Amino acid sequence: MAFDNPIKLTTTKLNFIGFLLTFHIFDEIFGLVERLGEHPILRKRFEAILDIAENTNGDVITADEAEQRAIEEVRQLGNEMLHDWAKKRVTESAKELKKQENKVMGHGKKK
Repeated sequence: MAFDNPIKLTTTKLNFIGFLLTFHIFDEIFGLVERLGEHPILRKRFEAILDIAENTNGDVITADEAEQRAIEEVRQLGNEMLHDWAKKRVTESAKELKKQENKVMGHGKKK
């Protein structure tokens, strides 16, 4: 008994599907790179974590040492992320307050 494939995929269709997947992945990667560009401190921290994973300096000898360094980097990442978030919130809140203040303030002399 022969198994009939209900979906006939030609080479052209497979190439097109591959193109779409590649384009989608590229779009996601570009979006991530673009977002990290807006947060240079976080980008540096992610690079430091990758350096540990890849042992780029050649100084991570044991798994325990790699784990300790990774934990410290993730702690610093969390701290820097919250700091970055707080600065953005303060700026947004100040802008919003300024808008509200302009709406409340009277224009001209009171009689």
